[in-house]
Amino acid sequence: MEGRVIGGQEQDAESSAFQGTVSYRAVAGGFFETIGIGLIRGRTIDRGDVDRREPVVVVDEAFVDLVLPDEDPLGQRVSWSIPPARPGEAPRWTWLEIVGIVASTPTGALGETIRVPQLYMPVSMTGRFDAPSWEYIGPRASSMTYVVRATTLSPDLLPSIRRAIDEVDPNLAMAVVSTLEERLDRASAGMAFTMTLITMAAVLGLLLGLVGIYAVIAYIVRQRTGEIGVRLALGAEPAGVAGLITRQGAVVTLGGTVIGLAAALAGGRLLESLLCGVGARDPGVLASATIATFALALLACWLPARRAAAVSPVEALRTE
Repeated sequence: MEGRVIGGQEQDAESSAFQGTVSYRAVAGGFFETIGIGLIRGRTIDRGDVDRREPVVVVDEAFVDLVLPDEDPLGQRVSWSIPPARPGEAPRWTWLEIVGIVASTPTGALGETIRVPQLYMPVSMTGRFDAPSWEYIGPRASSMTYVVRATTLSPDLLPSIRRAIDEVDPNLAMAVVSTLEERLDRASAGMAFTMTLITMAAVLGLLLGLVGIYAVIAYIVRQRTGEIGVRLALGAEPAGVAGLITRQGAVVTLGGTVIGLAAALAGGRLLESLLCGVGARDPGVLASATIATFALALLACWLPARRAAAVSPVEALRTE
């Protein structure tokens, strides 16, 4: 849908119109508090606005950033891009004053990077359900979604909701009933599957890396068996020999860890669209992953070093 943002008088509609894609939503009083959309400035739509059919609208941050980035949006006016008009009459503009700004929320996917600007207007401003087209402003209220906030999910909740709807109109049908958790699970199913595959690939890569480090250190230790025997025969402590081999392996491991961290920082943007609630360069995630990888690599170095330090000096010298 196209939206027009008007900053002047009605006759300035065409000259000050914004042409772009926005989403109009008709809501009732208490919608934002119930669904948990945070208020940033101004106020939200209350029941009084709906009862009095107040010409007000609440916009989100995406709308402000796109349409009014350098202006104070509170007090500005917006209008439906296709004003209703009776046959043979000129269009009738209806202006809605911006009274509040709320946080932007995803509408298509949890990890979406481009969000469609949202405008929320009182549901009573859209017109009666059976009203002709020239009486409608904004979206048609032919179907509605009710949001219920409860402290717990109990078997008695659904019958209670049904009774509440019957008090308004017993002919209203509930087409689909689901919890927010179920909807979030469905919305994130594709992302969760992709992240599971990436996690499996990462774990497999980590295991292969650890096996490779262990094999390389074990081979080097075998090649230095005679040297280790001489050190032990001259009085070197087994713990010192194991520490020497581990430190030498740790230097190479540290170099590889630094290279891997640089590659993660450079290629993190490729995975940014798959992330939700965390950045591609989140310091906590990168630090914990780096420390865990380095610790496991040290373990892979220490195991063959400990085995080499436990060898008898006599047996070690016989390998020469």
